[in-house]
Amino acid sequence: MRYSRHLVSLRTFGLAFAVVLSPALMQTDDFTCVVPTGDPELAELSVEVWGYEQIAFDPAEQFYEVELWSGVQLAVVRATSMDSASQVSMNYSSERGDEGLMEGVVGEGEATIRLERGESTLTVSVKAPGGNMMDYDVSFNLIN
Repeated sequence: MRYSRHLVSLRTFGLAFAVVLSPALMQTDDFTCVVPTGDPELAELSVEVWGYEQIAFDPAEQFYEVELWSGVQLAVVRATSMDSASQVSMNYSSERGDEGLMEGVVGEGEATIRLERGESTLTVSVKAPGGNMMDYDVSFNLIN
């Protein structure tokens, strides 16, 4: 019997304590935490050579390899972000150096790449409005 009276007293005290503190705990005037928001993923990534798709895109997959014959000169790349307000950028790097193809296009973009013999990489970067970022890399290898 004595146990149940103490339990009731503790519950009453806990409830009263929660009622008194709840307004203080809910105040967020100057103490808000800003967390980056937005989706930095791509909804679509397409790499076409001579009208044929070269990759099987999956938004969760960030690395792709494409092997082509050395006679291939151009690839058309299309990228569309999941969040239409995200910025999409493309950068191509080869043995001859880096080339910025597209910088900060909102939502979606397209670029044509002049492929170099040997190995080269295309990086598609997505930056969501809240600051979240994600990169997708396509590695090209032109063989004889």
